[in-house]
Amino acid sequence: MNSKAEAGRHNQVNPGQIESRGQFAEALTALRKASGLTVREAVERSGGLHGTVSGWFAGQHLPTPASTPMFFALLEACGVDSEDERQRWISAVQRVRQLTARRRGDATVPYRGLESFRQEDAEWFFGRDELTANLAERVASAIRGEGRRQFMVIGASGSGKSSLLRAGLAPKIAGDDPRFDGWQVQILQPGTGGIPSSIGAESTVLILDQFEELWTQCDGDRREEMLQTLAELGENTIAVIGMRADFYGLAAEEPLLVPLLDDSPMVVGPLTEEQLREVIVEPAVKAGMTVQSELVQVLISELTPRGSRAASDPGALPLLSHALLGTWQRSTRKTLTVSDYYATDGIAGAVQQSAEEVYGELTERQQQLARRIFLRLVNVDEVTQTRRRAPRTELFLGDDVDDVNTVIDRFALRRLLTVDEETVEVSHEVLLSAWSRLRDWIDSDRAGLAVHRRFTYAAQVWEDSGRDPGALLGPARLHLTEEWLNSGELGLPLEPSQTRSADLNATEREYLAASIEHRDQQEFADRRRTRVLRRLVTALAAASVIALVLAVVATVAGIGANRQRVQADTARDEAMSRQVATESIRMRERDPSLASQLALAAFAVNETTEARSALLDASGVHSATRIIGPPGAMKARINPAGTVVAVGGSDGKVRLYPMVDGVASAVPQAEFLGVSEGAALFAVAYSPDGRLLATGGAGGAALWDVSDPRNPVRGILPVDGERVVQDMEFSPDGTKLVAGTSTPDVLRWNIDSSTNAVALPALPHPADGIVTATFSPDGRFLVAGGRQATMRVWDVAKWGEESAPIFATEPNGTTVHYLGVAFSPDGRELAAGTTGREVVRWDMSDPARPTPLPALTGFSSYVNELNYGKDGTRLAAGSSDNSVRVWDPRTGALIETLPDSGAVTTVDYSDDGRNLITGGLNGVTRVWALPGPVWAGPRDTIFTGPFAADGSRLVAGVGARGGAMLAWNTEDLDRPAMMPELKPQGADSYTGASAVSADGNLAVSGTGGGGAYLWDLSDPASPRIYSEPAVYVKGIVAVVALNPAGDLLAVSSQDDNSIALVDVSDPSAPKLLSSTDVGSYPQMMAFQPGADILAIANAKNEVDLWDVSNAASPRVAATVGGFESYALAVSFSADGTLLAAGSADHSVAVWDVRTPSAPEELARLVGPEGAIYSISFNRAGDRLAAGVGDGTVWLWDIETPSRSTRFATLSAYPGRVNDAQFAGESDMIAGSGSDKTVRLWGIDPDSVVDRLCRTAGSPITEAEWERYLPGVPYQDPCAG
Repeated sequence: MNSKAEAGRHNQVNPGQIESRGQFAEALTALRKASGLTVREAVERSGGLHGTVSGWFAGQHLPTPASTPMFFALLEACGVDSEDERQRWISAVQRVRQLTARRRGDATVPYRGLESFRQEDAEWFFGRDELTANLAERVASAIRGEGRRQFMVIGASGSGKSSLLRAGLAPKIAGDDPRFDGWQVQILQPGTGGIPSSIGAESTVLILDQFEELWTQCDGDRREEMLQTLAELGENTIAVIGMRADFYGLAAEEPLLVPLLDDSPMVVGPLTEEQLREVIVEPAVKAGMTVQSELVQVLISELTPRGSRAASDPGALPLLSHALLGTWQRSTRKTLTVSDYYATDGIAGAVQQSAEEVYGELTERQQQLARRIFLRLVNVDEVTQTRRRAPRTELFLGDDVDDVNTVIDRFALRRLLTVDEETVEVSHEVLLSAWSRLRDWIDSDRAGLAVHRRFTYAAQVWEDSGRDPGALLGPARLHLTEEWLNSGELGLPLEPSQTRSADLNATEREYLAASIEHRDQQEFADRRRTRVLRRLVTALAAASVIALVLAVVATVAGIGANRQRVQADTARDEAMSRQVATESIRMRERDPSLASQLALAAFAVNETTEARSALLDASGVHSATRIIGPPGAMKARINPAGTVVAVGGSDGKVRLYPMVDGVASAVPQAEFLGVSEGAALFAVAYSPDGRLLATGGAGGAALWDVSDPRNPVRGILPVDGERVVQDMEFSPDGTKLVAGTSTPDVLRWNIDSSTNAVALPALPHPADGIVTATFSPDGRFLVAGGRQATMRVWDVAKWGEESAPIFATEPNGTTVHYLGVAFSPDGRELAAGTTGREVVRWDMSDPARPTPLPALTGFSSYVNELNYGKDGTRLAAGSSDNSVRVWDPRTGALIETLPDSGAVTTVDYSDDGRNLITGGLNGVTRVWALPGPVWAGPRDTIFTGPFAADGSRLVAGVGARGGAMLAWNTEDLDRPAMMPELKPQGADSYTGASAVSADGNLAVSGTGGGGAYLWDLSDPASPRIYSEPAVYVKGIVAVVALNPAGDLLAVSSQDDNSIALVDVSDPSAPKLLSSTDVGSYPQMMAFQPGADILAIANAKNEVDLWDVSNAASPRVAATVGGFESYALAVSFSADGTLLAAGSADHSVAVWDVRTPSAPEELARLVGPEGAIYSISFNRAGDRLAAGVGDGTVWLWDIETPSRSTRFATLSAYPGRVNDAQFAGESDMIAGSGSDKTVRLWGIDPDSVVDRLCRTAGSPITEAEWERYLPGVPYQDPCAG
């Protein structure tokens, strides 16, 4: 026997005594040491993977069936070479890995709980026979060449997609079905690695499961790489892609996936009742058990959605499976009964109960670890959360290996966690909402979790790069991380002994320490350079003016102390500035007006980069002029001339605020009691000519002549003082006035030419409670809506008679009430806000027979009031969920959501459409200038958004689903005018590639068929196509670019490496000059001003400079690069001296190209955390902007390119920024992208300060100041 075998026999390690993971690790380590091997030597001799083998020795994971050969090789390296001994070790592994036996004494588990079925579980997979057969036939058709070789399987979270693919399709292909002879199956997930390069070596059906991980667990570079690999798969590969339905929108933004989405994806919908019975009963039967018929009925009843023909919601299967697993675990008989099921708290409580039971069994220390472990397994943003697969090693914090393993194993035992050899993840996303404790953990510290996830990712990048110092945190991100470490939930500060450092794992702690050390070294070096310079200056001075030095020695001590005080004050101000800037960004989604004032305050305290970023960002967020009134309910209306805003308050007073240069003043020009002392006001209404103002509330109503707003005069309005008036409106001709009340009558008056009114008999309404009323725009009809969805329509022609309504609905007991009613300006549509959290609408073509239209939804509480814009293109509705939602009523498309800090009860448009007035129960009136900095309209992702060089036009290159390219007349950026849609002809579709000439008169849009449309925009009101579009390249047009003179067009293809050069000097007769293979897929193109150079960013990680002086035969003049991934964006400065390019590697480079054949690199800019999709110089050439895939726009000061510095980072765009372009000579920049909007920011801090202060309205209050700037003396940020 050899020495290894001898060592194995005498090492005194007995695998038969191993009962836990820790004992397994100890025994394996003892075996290694007995053989005289280090971990590294054991890895090298076994040929195994270092992470896997070292993990076995550390007890971090166990060998799996897939890694058994590696485990046997390790045993042999440690001296175990007999088959019997190897089997004893395998038995020990299986004994520890009792996660497959969920009930003592049972080896067979009929239900999977929250886990998906695997390929080896095929015999337990029921209920999807028909869908499996259809899916298998689709694959077989693809193999036969009869269908697309890539297609998608889409379904809701929990619908069973993964189980269908793994336990349905995969076994079919791997089995003996002759249709798949010669084909193998391979299952991958984007989050676990890329598509292997060897995939096409054999005929393979590639199942890409959990495809949503492409967005949740892959950065932009990796996502792009995988999509490109997918697009390049050969004939030997059939790809079946499984994806969650809620990621459809993100997938639609990827051009490579659009064809798959268009080609009839297979949808995994809800089960029928019969299929649901199979899912419940058949696994138990196969395990030798039965299910009580009453239990089957109970389960089907609980799962069936109301009003649905489906037997279950699409995502209910994991809950059902987990409830059945819990029922089976609790049953002691051969029949699963209703009583067993109810012991689990049913479907709704099974997950909660299981999780709480496991949590309750843990020690206090293990419970702390459970919280940290689960929060590491979650990705969060501001409103959503998804699962995250984490390496097991990441979850080990300090020396708690055994406790961490215990937590993981116990939750895995109940199938709440899914564990493989090296990773851990939450078994299903339903746990994130069904387990209340986890939900509370997430909600209590959502912002902190986001910071921690980014930090974890950065630490892993540092580790994977061999701890490259270049991957350490910069000062800004390090400061943010330190703030997070020292703050608790809700951002509250922690005691020094209670920081979050315990939440960091070993790698993260080392990464943090290295980043701090690096920062300290940099600061020390900076201080050292300063000292050296100071000594040098002192020495030079001493050599020539020694007498002067002696004279000032006595003052040095005082100067030094003063300098320290100044430095301390500066450091304090910088920290405060950053803190307030962060709070401003956090606040802007809830109260953008207050967020703007916080940004102003941050910038006033200290002009840090963070404060400058928050300030400029505030200019890109739609915020209102706020007018703070007395707390409580209020109503506001703007007069027809748009010159005065009338606000009725809870204190009974009416305040008239003047509009000065289009901005509401926060100081009233008049203030008076609206009805009577102490009577809160609920209604104000202007007459059509603006002469009269009606007011109403708890004490009745009044009529005022406000011809002179500074001196209102009360008229006569007969009304019972006991009436509570809720709503008032004049008829369109001003001769009639109605008031809705809480009695619930509709009060009526006739109005003469004076300020007097004559009362008419009230119109009764059938349901008790508040009623509101409105006239049709032509004055022919009066509509009233009230409780229990009651509505009345009267013919106003019979105004003086006691006539019956021409249409009426009666109370029907419903809890849905109409809270506000409004007509569209053309009178064809009526809308009502409801307690049902939606806006209901009717077609009023025949007022006697209103026809329901689709409702407008999205609110989470009552819809209190609504109004149409006077041009009929907008409908705004205010809700008790603290928001105003604005739609285009013609299409039902949501345009924007405006936040408020309280329930919204008043909504009113000015007649000219330039202002929207909102307000509510907090007593704050908001005046929103329209359209604001966010321009809506596109119906698909905006891929390009070029500005004309003179700033007169903005073009939005919208994706194919948008149906049209859009353009705005931007000669007045405050009042941009959208042109009529630029639609393609026939079956053509646009790709999102667009360009516009320097003078804004010529626009170009690329098509999906290789062509380009040339548009004449010289008349913004009537754009036209110059000529029939011609085809210039093969396949989809990827990029179009116009030279500065507007007479040469470059067009590139997405399907090959070619570009076409087209003479467009006569746009009505374009001429193809050349078609050239440029060697690599063009990502972006730009012409150099003042030279015949075309720069092409390409997939070779370079930018080629093509000499196009002879457009019939272009040639490469030079190539620049240095990127580590695709060059995605390229741009020249306006004077043509500088070239900038951005890359998927997140960096930007700048070159001097005054000699295009010999470019000189001037700067390499880093910092963005996403791919660079666009680059733009301002006209002066001292600012450079980058549109970034992480949703930010980065601005650099490049006045001296070699010493470029970050100027600001704009983060207000809610999605990927595909294009960011400066607006001509102005100090504005526009960003566009996946949010389907264009967002405009100011980039000159002084101008932004002036604009924000001019439109702020009421300044930040002392209470608000104390809340966000505690300890700092109050100061109005705009007072100076």
